[in-house]
Amino acid sequence: MANSPHLDKILAAARKMAEGDYTVEVNAAGENEDIAALADTMNQIARRFQEQAKTCKELQHNLDKITERNRRWIANFPGVVYMIRVTPDGGYRFPYVSENAFDVLGIHAEDIMRQPSLLSGARHPDDAKAMDKEIQRCYETSQPFRFEVRHLVRGEYRWFQCFSRPELQSDGKVLMDGIGVMLDITEHKKAAEALQASEMQFRRMAEQLEDVLFITDDGGAITYVSPSSELMLGWRPEEIIGRQFVEFLPQDQIAIAMEQFQAAMSVGRPARNMEMVVNHKSGKTFLADLNGAVIREGQRITGTIGLIRDITERKRLEEAIRESEERYRLISEQSSDMIWTAGIDLKFTFLTPSVLRVRGYTVEEALEQTIAEYLTPSSLQTILDAFREELDLEASGKADSARVRLIEAEIYRKDGSTLWTESSISFLHDKDGKLVGFQGATRDISERKRAEEEKKRLQEQLQQAMKMEAVGRLAGGVAHDFNNLLTGITGYLSLALMDLDPFNPLSAMLTDVQKAAESAVSLTRQLLAFSRKQIVEPRILNLNDLLDNTHKLLIRLIGEDIHLETIPGVHLGSVKVDPGQFEQILVNLAVNARDAMPDGGKLIIETANVDLGADYCARHAHVNPGPFVMLAVSDTGHGMSKKVKDHLFEPFFTTKPKEQGTGLGLATIYGTVKQAGGSIEVYSEVGQGTAFKIYLPRVKEKAEKLQKEVRKQELPEGNETVLLVEDEGIVRDLAILILKRLGYNVLSAPNGGVAFMLAEKHKERIDLLMTDVVLPGINGRQLAERLVKIHPEMKVLFTSGYTENVIVHHGVVEETLNFIGKPYSPPALAMKIRDVLDSKKG
Repeated sequence: MANSPHLDKILAAARKMAEGDYTVEVNAAGENEDIAALADTMNQIARRFQEQAKTCKELQHNLDKITERNRRWIANFPGVVYMIRVTPDGGYRFPYVSENAFDVLGIHAEDIMRQPSLLSGARHPDDAKAMDKEIQRCYETSQPFRFEVRHLVRGEYRWFQCFSRPELQSDGKVLMDGIGVMLDITEHKKAAEALQASEMQFRRMAEQLEDVLFITDDGGAITYVSPSSELMLGWRPEEIIGRQFVEFLPQDQIAIAMEQFQAAMSVGRPARNMEMVVNHKSGKTFLADLNGAVIREGQRITGTIGLIRDITERKRLEEAIRESEERYRLISEQSSDMIWTAGIDLKFTFLTPSVLRVRGYTVEEALEQTIAEYLTPSSLQTILDAFREELDLEASGKADSARVRLIEAEIYRKDGSTLWTESSISFLHDKDGKLVGFQGATRDISERKRAEEEKKRLQEQLQQAMKMEAVGRLAGGVAHDFNNLLTGITGYLSLALMDLDPFNPLSAMLTDVQKAAESAVSLTRQLLAFSRKQIVEPRILNLNDLLDNTHKLLIRLIGEDIHLETIPGVHLGSVKVDPGQFEQILVNLAVNARDAMPDGGKLIIETANVDLGADYCARHAHVNPGPFVMLAVSDTGHGMSKKVKDHLFEPFFTTKPKEQGTGLGLATIYGTVKQAGGSIEVYSEVGQGTAFKIYLPRVKEKAEKLQKEVRKQELPEGNETVLLVEDEGIVRDLAILILKRLGYNVLSAPNGGVAFMLAEKHKERIDLLMTDVVLPGINGRQLAERLVKIHPEMKVLFTSGYTENVIVHHGVVEETLNFIGKPYSPPALAMKIRDVLDSKKG
C-alpha cells in the first residue's frame, strides 16, 4: 500500500528528531484515526524533547559558569592546584595541573602532565627521600599529605608547602587519586629565619648589657631579665623571673615609682629617665635611672619592657662638676678672660662675669643664647668642624684626654659689632674616660688679629712684587737675546727695501715681513718695559704738555661716541720720564677705556700735584713719602670685578677676546711707572667704571718744551774711520754693511782683545768707536777707556739692548754718554753716528 502524504510527513519528522531537530510539527487532519494518533504522539514526543533540550541547555550554561568561576579561582590562587594518580607499579601521573604552574614552578602545566618526572627532578636531593616516605605513609594510613619541600625554580631553590588529600581506589588499575596544592613559602621561611636570628641577636645583645633589661607580662610579673642583673642587683635571672618588679624597690619608693610610670604610660609615651632608689640583694640601695615602655598587641597591653641603669657614679660626677664649677667661679670672676664650661651639646653651663666686658652681655643673657647666636657663620662652621673632629677622636679611642685645643673665632657683641677671640679648650671626661663636656678660656685678640692681617697684606704685597720681579727678569733675559736677532732681521730688511724697486713683487713681500718684525720689536719693548729693563732716556717734562701733544691722537683713538675731558692741574710740577713711554701709557689706557665703553661714555684725564703721606706709602712697597704728580685716567665703562683687578698687571693676562690683545698693555704700564720711581692704583667696581691713578715723583728742575720729532728723509753719510766692536756675528755684519754703504772706513772686531790690537796697529786717525756694552772678557766701557788713551781724538758710541750693564743705572742712560739701543734701523744708526761725530762732546 502506498504511503499517505501524512505518513510521509511523520516519517520525515522522525528522521529530523533522530538528527536532533525537535522543532517539527505534523498536521494529520483528515487522516484516519491511526495516522492521526501517530501524528499526535510524534508531536508530543517533539514537545517533550524540546523541553528537555531547553533544560539541558540551562544546565550546561550553569555548568559553564561554575567551571569558569572555578577556573578563575584556580588561576588567581597563589599556589599550584593539581590532581595526582598513583598506579600499582609505583608510577604516577598528573591528570590535571593548574595553568599558573609556570609562574610558580617555572615549568609549564602541559609539560608536567606529559612528563611527571620534570617535577620530581626539580626537587632538592635532601628532600626527595623524606617526601617519598611521607607519600608512603599517606597511602598506608589514608591520611592527608602535608610536606615542606625545596624545588629548583629558575636557578634557585625555593620552599613549597604541599597539601593533598588522597582517595584509595579498588579497580586494580589505580591505587590512589588525590587533589592537592603547592604553595610557595620561601618568603615566610626567610621571615621566620630572620625573626629567629633577630631573637638570637636580641638575646646576645641583652647578655652583653651592663644595664639590666627586663620584660614583664600584663600583670607585672617579670618574664625575662638580662644576665647583668646579678652584677647590678645581686640576683641571678632565675631568682628574679616570676617576681613583681616593685619587689626590688624600697617600700617608700613603690608608690612614687608607680605614679611616675603610670603617668607616662597614660599619655601613650615611654617613661624616660625616671630616677628611683633600687634594692640590692645585700640590703644596700643605689640610685638608678629607669626607662620603660608598654608592649602592645593591637590595642591590648600585654606587658612592659624596661632598662635599669646605675647612675650612682654619674650623680657623684655631676656633684663633683658642680663643686668644680664653684671653684672655677671663685677663680675666674677675677680673670679678664672669659672662662666657661659647656656640655657636649655646646650649650654653656657656666660663664664668668667677664663676658660682660668681652661681649656686652650679662651672664644670664649669654647663658640663654645658642651657639649660632654668638658666632659669625664662618666661625660657627669652624667650631662645629673642630668639635666633630674631637668627637671622632673620642670615638676612635686615640684621643689624649689631657689635650688642649686653640681655636680662633669671630663672635658677635651685643651692639652688633664683631671681635676676634682665641679660646683655649680642654675636655671633661667621666671616670671611664667618656667625654661629658668642655671647659675653656676665651680672650679678645682683635688687636693682634689686625696686626696679623696687616702683616699678611704686606707679605702678599711683597710676594706679588717678587713674582713680578721674577717674571721681569725672565722677560728681560729673553728680550736681550731677541734684540740681537731683531737688529739683524730689521736691518737687513731695511737695506733690502732700499735697494729694491718699489714695484718689484719682492718689495711688497719684504714690506710685510718688515711689519711683522716691527711688531716683534714692539713686543720686545713691552716685555722690557714691564720688566723695567728697557733702556730709557728720560727728560724733565710737564705732563700737561704731554697731554696736550697727544690730545688729537686720543680723540681719533676713542671715536665719536666717547667724550674726552681733560683737567690739567694748575702750577703742575715737573717729572723725569721718557716722553715716548708716557705717550704710550696714555694711548694704552685710552684704548682700554674705549673697549670698556662699547655704547659710548666719558673719558676723563686729569693731572694734579699731590703729597703722599706715610699711610699711603706703608701700603705701597718702594714708595717713599713726599711730593708727587698724579696722572688720573677715568672712564664710565662696565668696570671690573675684584678677581680681574687681582691679576690686572700680570703679563699676558687679558679679558679681551682671542686675537684682540696680548695682555702686555697694563703690564707695560706697571713696569714703566715702577721704573720711573712711581706707583699706580686702580679703582673699579662692576658697572661703576674704572679709574687709574699714576703717582710720579715731583722734581725741582724746570720742564723742557716738547717738540715733535722731524724725520730726516735722506741718510746722512760720512768718510770717517769707525772701529766696530760687536760679539754677535749677524749684528756685526749688518753694521759693517750699513757703515760702508754710508761711506765710512770700517775696522771690525768680535771682542775687546781684537779691538785693542787693531787700534794699536792702526796708526792713522780713528774717529769713532762703536761698541756693544756687553762683551766677552773686557766690557765696552773698559775698552773705550783704554782705546781713548791710544786715540784721544776718538769719540765713542755705545750700543746695547740690555740694562744690566755699566753705562746705565736702573735702565737710565748716563747723560754724558752717547748711546743707541738695539734693535736699531739703518736710518736711526746713520743719524746717530752723524750726531755723535758732529757733536763737540766725545
